[in-house]
Amino acid sequence: MKIVFVLPTFNPGGAENVMVRLANHFQAQYDVHILVIKGGGILQENIRQSIPVHDLKCDRVRHAFGLLRGRIKSLEPDIVFSSISRLNILLSLIRLSLREKFRLILREVNTPSVALQATGSPGLYKFLYKLLYPRAEVIICQSDDMLGEMQTEIGLVKNKL
Repeated sequence: MKIVFVLPTFNPGGAENVMVRLANHFQAQYDVHILVIKGGGILQENIRQSIPVHDLKCDRVRHAFGLLRGRIKSLEPDIVFSSISRLNILLSLIRLSLREKFRLILREVNTPSVALQATGSPGLYKFLYKLLYPRAEVIICQSDDMLGEMQTEIGLVKNKL
């Protein structure tokens, strides 16, 4: 089984650190790859040498659609895992464009109310959450508050959370 972990950068951050740890953990049992929008950063040193790292060398997540879609299509993963809201949305769009050829597991790091306010367009992002998040296999929520908001604000059913 091939699992692709997608990160924006290897700069230190909670979500990025979790993704690197998960990739290192799963590499013993699965064919693990890491896709990074823009490589470099201190966390890259923490990745086991046996894990292939695919650097898209793109400055911004929002400009990475074509590169990310192409690399995912060529890797043919069974599972794609992401942990950053803007990447979660982008990967949901990519999954839709590839006719759902892989399982998508998303991890949220904030409640939707916090995540939406951090964007420049909360209305647009809420629409995208409601449209795209139901297409994921699983959305990992880190708290009961997050789970509750995903149900009430975004309209996700509990069996996906």
